[in-house]
Amino acid sequence: MSYTKVMDWIEKMERYQTAKTIMKEDFFPSSPDLENSIMAKIDAERKDEAYAVVGGLSTHGWVIAGVVILISLVTVFFGLDFQQLALESGMSFVLPVGITIGIVLTTYGALFIGSHLKELSKRFGL
Repeated sequence: MSYTKVMDWIEKMERYQTAKTIMKEDFFPSSPDLENSIMAKIDAERKDEAYAVVGGLSTHGWVIAGVVILISLVTVFFGLDFQQLALESGMSFVLPVGITIGIVLTTYGALFIGSHLKELSKRFGL
């Protein structure tokens, strides 16, 4: 190895060490102490969460919404436009509407049961 290559290598190592030191010690500027104010805000949120409703909607709200969904899906068959469309397209249109009603009611039922699982298990002794 020649003398210039060795000196270049030594110079690169010194620059590397300098960069490493700067990254460890001087890279990030000093920041104010925010720990106490952040923890105070978290504690305030915890106190607010104690008053939050777990299910979001009460059981009565869910039942009313379910009845409205059921009535609206069932009465679609009584609409004048639907009767005309069903006559024109035949029974091939009734099948997707029935599947849609089944999917909506199944999804509603699953969400209702999932959000009120503790209440329902206490009521039915499960």
